[in-house]
Amino acid sequence: MAAANITSDEKDNKPIISRLRKREGGFPQEIPVSKRRRVGLTDKTLDPVKGYFKCRLDINVAHWPTDSDTSNPARCQLHTWATDSLIRKKKMVMLCRHCNVNLCRMCWRIFHETKDLVKEKNQLKKMMMTENNKN
Repeated sequence: MAAANITSDEKDNKPIISRLRKREGGFPQEIPVSKRRRVGLTDKTLDPVKGYFKCRLDINVAHWPTDSDTSNPARCQLHTWATDSLIRKKKMVMLCRHCNVNLCRMCWRIFHETKDLVKEKNQLKKMMMTENNKN
């Protein structure tokens, strides 16, 4: 498709592509990762089998933290979901480019290793509320 017409020099300067979207005429339009909107964490998107974030459990992919690419301070999406928006943690928040989710240091491992976060939501909320009261 479009990649066949690109020289090797152009490939090096090309932004990371998140996905292809068809525009009018059926030609693919490339969307850089930095332009993707974050999908919100919900009980449905966190389902380990059918949910959007089932990729979070994929051990064959490197889930390395990178600086968040938002202009405003990024918020930990797991804190926001688990506490029903009572806590919107902004400190030490990093982006997982593979999952396209912003997470704080505390939530990074929980998000990528806990199979059923929905079942653990109440326990996570208690833990996060306790941690927030200490600070």
